[in-house]
Amino acid sequence: MRGPRKNPYDIRLPRWEPIPKSDPMWVAATLAPVKRRTQAVAMPMLVQVVPPEARVAMACHWMLERFGVPLLLRFIHSNLVHVGGFDPALAHRVLTEMRDRLPEVVVQRALPIKGELDSHVYTLAREASREELNALAELVRVHRRVLSPEALRSAGERYVRACFIKSKRYRDVPRPNRLGYLSTGERQNQVDIMVTDTANGHRYAVSVKNQREFLQARSQWIGECIDMAVAHGARPWIVTSFATDEGVEACERQRVRCTVIGARIAPATYDWRSKSMKKLMPKFYPVVGGEPYVYIGEQRIHGIPALARSLRELCVAY
Repeated sequence: MRGPRKNPYDIRLPRWEPIPKSDPMWVAATLAPVKRRTQAVAMPMLVQVVPPEARVAMACHWMLERFGVPLLLRFIHSNLVHVGGFDPALAHRVLTEMRDRLPEVVVQRALPIKGELDSHVYTLAREASREELNALAELVRVHRRVLSPEALRSAGERYVRACFIKSKRYRDVPRPNRLGYLSTGERQNQVDIMVTDTANGHRYAVSVKNQREFLQARSQWIGECIDMAVAHGARPWIVTSFATDEGVEACERQRVRCTVIGARIAPATYDWRSKSMKKLMPKFYPVVGGEPYVYIGEQRIHGIPALARSLRELCVAY
């Protein structure tokens, strides 16, 4: 008599060993030695011999082979960008075209969950089974309950507030219970944080975007931040977890200050029993992939490298 089937997304299974940045899959068939003549001397060099689009498609194929189970679009994209170092816009475009590039890759909108990243499932040469889809959908739902939009919003705002205080350059930093509720009256034009730069007297309306999505050139966040700043008579400032180069350039063109943290901010604990979020997050690896996280508590900042990066940008004259 057979026992219950194992959950294919149990991270204790060997397949879920996280992919490191040094993994050969990121460099295989990407670089090749060639001889280039410089000043009459033949110099061996490494040059890129495979177009980026093909590299993304190959990396996706290798991931599907390696893990052997249906994978979320979010998981594949996260590993491509945060571990493999691919451009986020390029990675997303290639993944949406996988049916045409690699016919053996099956793409299904198989999970009854809102959002393209958490509903599209990729498999290799087969369709996902009902058991696999049910297990994956449950993992996504649990992850959303643990890291709810409200929890992420609050953690991001508290993290940025802590950065402003530790920089010792800004005054009028709002109290924690006022974060996200600074309006011009009757809850209109609400901004997350308002601060004043003591070096030049500039007042900033700060919009904190602690989300999985990348800030892009066409993102509506930029226009919304400008409108809220104008309503408050302040200068616009976006602090975001991730951004494309084009998104940062779009902010510069529109005179919007932009700070990229390079990680999502999460609360240090996830329930009243004060269980560590950092210890829990590895269980969601089949959902979030290589997304980097920084953990913030009520009284203490966790993740000093990302904090130091943010502080350096906060202290730069603008």
